Amino acid sequence: MIQWTPIFHIYQPPQWDRTIIDRVVREGYRKFCAIIRRNPEFKCTVNVTGSLTEQLVQYGYQDVIDELRAAVRRGQVELIGSAKYHPVLALLPDDEIVRQIELNDNINRSVFGEEYHPNGFWIPELCYSRRVIHVLEQREYKWIIVDPISVDHELPSIRERLQLHNSSLSVLVRNRAASDAFFIPTIKTAQDFFAYLHTHMHHESKVPLITAMDGENIGHHRPESVQLFTDLIHSKKCQFMTGSELLRSYRKTAVIRLRESSWASQMSEIHNHIPYVLWNDSTNSIHHHLWKLLHDVRAIILRHKHDAKFTTARTVLDERLMSDQFWWASAKPWWDAHIVCSMIRKTAEVPRILQTVSAEELMRIQQQEDFLIRHVLEWESSGRANRIRSEYLKNYVTYGFMAGKKIQ
Repeated sequence: MIQWTPIFHIYQPPQWDRTIIDRVVREGYRKFCAIIRRNPEFKCTVNVTGSLTEQLVQYGYQDVIDELRAAVRRGQVELIGSAKYHPVLALLPDDEIVRQIELNDNINRSVFGEEYHPNGFWIPELCYSRRVIHVLEQREYKWIIVDPISVDHELPSIRERLQLHNSSLSVLVRNRAASDAFFIPTIKTAQDFFAYLHTHMHHESKVPLITAMDGENIGHHRPESVQLFTDLIHSKKCQFMTGSELLRSYRKTAVIRLRESSWASQMSEIHNHIPYVLWNDSTNSIHHHLWKLLHDVRAIILRHKHDAKFTTARTVLDERLMSDQFWWASAKPWWDAHIVCSMIRKTAEVPRILQTVSAEELMRIQQQEDFLIRHVLEWESSGRANRIRSEYLKNYVTYGFMAGKKIQ
């Protein structure tokens, strides 16, 4: 019997296209909720990012909220915290980290009520940073989830509660290979999945299995995964546990150290001191200028706290901190010039909400907007983005990790 802690992250960008939300709810969230409802032995941990919570309420999807609340009351689901608009927290000032976490807690507490009392925390993109940890400690979170590439040295034991060095936080380390297995087209049945665990990962039944993935993979991105997960539950080979339950099951504790990284990191990126390459690549000039635009817009907003429209502008700025724009501009391998240009325009629009902003301030932002859009379009028309993408994929290494060791 495998002890399995499945952790799901569900998120949609703020002010997202209503038709996309409708489709993801229909294809994904409702089917995911049905799996939970129909299988009382199934337990999991879920991060519902506040940006999605807000839109579920806005578009009338109370049934999804009610299903999750009921599952929490039954003890099947554990809700954990995050940052409302899905920014890479490690790249934000401390006050913005605190604000995003508070915004997330506020919306989820108001919607889910007493069923929302998070002990665990989902760091967006699993981008580990010691600065973020300090904020989580102050807010009395109990544990985090990280990718195994974040672990500096091997894990001490497969049956020990992992405590972060010089911290009150415990750590759950996801199995990247097992999590990514749900993306592999040839894995269609429970038998395929267990064979993959045994053959490619040499996974032993006594080793707790921790997976962490986007919840949209269940039904929306991969329709066949609905049946796959159902078959895995019905196989009776797994004992499902929430994250907090798994931590409570350990009798011994060991201390580990973590390094800056994300759940998409490559070892070469860590060695080259680019831990968040998809969102802040030192070799990517678009990233550089996107961050400059965002910081300059933020500075303008904060200078106008007494403006009658400050609250509105501040809220829109919160939304613009999301990680998506940098991801689509990375070309490693994700690239979409249309999305990036659209997000540049939306960021540049934020100061124009204010009534007291100066012409000089607006002109400076306009110049940055124009430059960035030309720069993005040049990457597109010249083929530079495609060349970066091709080179990245040529050198990309698929890493599977277990207990801090790379699986060949």
